[in-house]
Amino acid sequence: MNRISQQTNIGPKQVRIRQMMGVVLFVLAIGFISYLASSGAPRLWRLSVFVPFSGAILCFFETKNKICVGLAACSLKNMDKGQVKIEDHGVARQLKAYSLNLILKSFLWGALATAIGLLLP
Repeated sequence: MNRISQQTNIGPKQVRIRQMMGVVLFVLAIGFISYLASSGAPRLWRLSVFVPFSGAILCFFETKNKICVGLAACSLKNMDKGQVKIEDHGVARQLKAYSLNLILKSFLWGALATAIGLLLP
């Protein structure tokens, strides 16, 4: 799939929001997996960090590409002046396809981060 270089659906303020959300989710995931590892909890419980790891990574991908997958799914954009419908169906279709790619990549990276957490003593 071609990389969408010009098509974005979030503005600078929305990018900052997602950056902060990504950092918060990542810190929570690291803190939780550290707690589970140090408290002697069963390793299976460590699988629960998959969701915050994947969410954090998705936020980082969204900020890098300036594409919100949630807005893209609804054919919307928010360039810091509120949500607006994307009128060009071709652009909306491209954003949706690229968003699915971002979701898949975030799941894969989240699984890798979770697997690393499972290896902790």
